[in-house]
Amino acid sequence: DAHLAAERAEVRVAEAQQLSRFFGAGHVFLLGDLNSLSPHDAAGLRRDGWLPRRRVRHELAGTDGQLDTRAIATIEACGLVDALHSRGASSPTVQTPLCSDHRDYQVRIDYIFASPSAAERVTHAQRIDGALADTASDHYALALDVDLES
Repeated sequence: DAHLAAERAEVRVAEAQQLSRFFGAGHVFLLGDLNSLSPHDAAGLRRDGWLPRRRVRHELAGTDGQLDTRAIATIEACGLVDALHSRGASSPTVQTPLCSDHRDYQVRIDYIFASPSAAERVTHAQRIDGALADTASDHYALALDVDLES
C-alpha cells in the first residue's frame, strides 16, 4: 500500500521513481492513494470548481494550467497496468461526499496497478460505494478479485 506526497508534485514523481525499483518480474501489485492524476483521465477533468489548493497540487507550475500526470506515467512506463481501468470499472474512484469541498474535486487519485502477469489473474475490479462506504472515509475503497490458482 502506497501513499504518495499530497502537496508536492516533484516529490510524487521521485517517490514513483523509487517505487519502480520494486516492479521486477513476477506478480506485483501497487495500490493506494497516489495523489496523482492519470494521463488517461486528464483530458476529461472539469477543473472550473477546484479550490486553489487543488490546482496547485495538480497543475504544473509555469505551464498555464497543464495537468501533472508524471507520477502515474512513471509507473505505467515501468509496465504496470491500471487494474481497475483495464477491467472496465466505471468511475474507478472519486472522493466520497464526506467532505463538502470534494464535490467539485471528483478526480481519481487512488489506484491499483499490477504487473502484466498479475493483471492477467484479476477476475473482477470495482469501487465500493453507497451506504456505509459514502461516510466511512473521504476515499472510496477499491477491490480486486484475483485468481490465485492459475
